[in-house]
Amino acid sequence: MSTVHRLFFALWPSQRLRTRIGAVSDGLGALDHRVADDRLHLTLAMGCDSSRFPEAAAETMLALAERVDSSPISLRLERLAGTEHSLALQPRRRSTPLHALARALGEPLARCHLMRADWQFSPHVTLGYRKQTPFTRGIAPIGWDSADFVLIHSVVGREYRELGRWPLVSRQGDLFA
Repeated sequence: MSTVHRLFFALWPSQRLRTRIGAVSDGLGALDHRVADDRLHLTLAMGCDSSRFPEAAAETMLALAERVDSSPISLRLERLAGTEHSLALQPRRRSTPLHALARALGEPLARCHLMRADWQFSPHVTLGYRKQTPFTRGIAPIGWDSADFVLIHSVVGREYRELGRWPLVSRQGDLFA
C-alpha cells in the first residue's frame, strides 16, 4: 500500500468541542470506520495528493495563510447528513464569514495549481464512513466559535501533523475605533 500525503486548511475544534462532537458519533451505532475525536475538523481548502511530503506546496500554503484576513467565525452544526458513503455534521444555514474564509484560502491555491481538482467546499465535519441509504435529520445544535485555522499535513489513514496555525483576526481595522 502506497503512502499518500495531503495538505489541507481546516477549522480545528477545541478538545471540549471534539468530545461533544464525538459523543454524537458514539450514538450512531456501527460505522465501517469512525473518525477519531482528535481528527475531527472542518476542511476549508484541500491540496493535491502526493506520494511524498510536498515541501514546496507546504511552503506556498504557509505563505498564503499569512495573508488571510478574517474575523472569528461562529457556527452552529445542526444537521446529521448521511451520504451513501459517510456521515457528517453540517450547519443548516450558510455562514458568509465561513465561505469567505474558504474562498480566501481556496482561490490562491487554485491559482497556484495546488487545489485538489475534484474538491469543492461544502462545510461539514465527517464523523465516519458507512455504506447505507442517504438521509438528513436535525440534531440539537452544537455551537462552534472558531478563533483560528490550521494547515494540516495528513499521511492518509495514519496521522495528522499541524504545520501552522493562524488567528482569525481582521487586519483591516475598525474605521470607527
